[in-house]
Amino acid sequence: MEIQSVPKITIIAGPNGSGKSTLTRYIQSNLDAPIIDPDAEARKINPSSPESVAVGAGKQALRLARDYLKNNQSFAVETTLSGNTYIKMMQQAKPQGYELNFIFVIITARLWDI
Repeated sequence: MEIQSVPKITIIAGPNGSGKSTLTRYIQSNLDAPIIDPDAEARKINPSSPESVAVGAGKQALRLARDYLKNNQSFAVETTLSGNTYIKMMQQAKPQGYELNFIFVIITARLWDI
């Protein structure tokens, strides 16, 4: 009898510059799933000016996530959660039997007046 593994979605969220990509690189081997990184998608589309294709890269990231979800495959995604798309995706995935993991990256900084 073959043991079926439970598909997982790991959302790695946080503000721009908070360290999502750094954390993702650090834990990548433990995720055991493809990682969707909109910034990396942008660099694939236009290496010399990735910021100019950010919207297209974001759409590509969503397509990849939807494909993984449709095929009951595990995946991880980096996001700022500026919209509610990934929250809705998690709500859709839960009844399909997905295990949901949510990592929110924040940094705190003390500002000094000089």
